[in-house]
Amino acid sequence: MDETPPDVTGLTTTTVLNLDTANGVPASGSTTTSTATNNDLITRDATPTEISGTLSRALETGELLQISVDGGTTWTNATLTGLSWTHVLTQTYTTDVSLIVKFRLSDTAGNVADLTGQDKTVVIDLTSPTGITTAPNVP
Repeated sequence: MDETPPDVTGLTTTTVLNLDTANGVPASGSTTTSTATNNDLITRDATPTEISGTLSRALETGELLQISVDGGTTWTNATLTGLSWTHVLTQTYTTDVSLIVKFRLSDTAGNVADLTGQDKTVVIDLTSPTGITTAPNVP
């Protein structure tokens, strides 16, 4: 049985947060989805739609990119097209949260290798900023 983990030498990834910016349903009843890309991985959106990125090189035949958004507790396969990958986020958040995003490769034998140094933190900040409580001092 093959016990050799996938080779992750030199494999890196970019990561962005994609947000749905559509605002309600127009009178026509037809909807379109507008999206924005967030490179700093910080948002006030309680329903981010996906995270995505680009790998620095192609994967070998039989390898899969796996993503965890809970610090490595659970893993799902990313959708990969060429070097571009996406991972759909389906949860609605009601409080501030930091998603610890980790990456690894798996192969057909079930071997895995972490992409060390590629962890990202997505911050969902739903706390409203503190308002001004006093008038400014104008000379």
